[in-house]
Amino acid sequence: MSESPSLRLLFGGYLHQDWNAEHGAPEDAVRQFAESEPAGTVRAAIHELEALILTSKNADETVLWEVLTEAGSYFDPRSRSRSVRAWLSDVHRILTEAVGREG
Repeated sequence: MSESPSLRLLFGGYLHQDWNAEHGAPEDAVRQFAESEPAGTVRAAIHELEALILTSKNADETVLWEVLTEAGSYFDPRSRSRSVRAWLSDVHRILTEAVGREG
């Protein structure tokens, strides 16, 4: 994921080991990223996420989780009965909606 600096910023900078204390919900951490970072960084994260989803189409959940942990994420969606793949889709939706609101 070294070629995905915006996703590293999102996952490592907002879903770090204290994400729960700072944001309460992982979705709120993603929204905070979208509100706090420059629009170009959020758009880059969307593109990097699309590439990750596309290239990992056949990867199993363990491999996807390893990608997130490599990026610094401490939130494991499986702890909330969500697959990693579904969580990545959720993150994409949240970021896309945030960019759409900016107009």
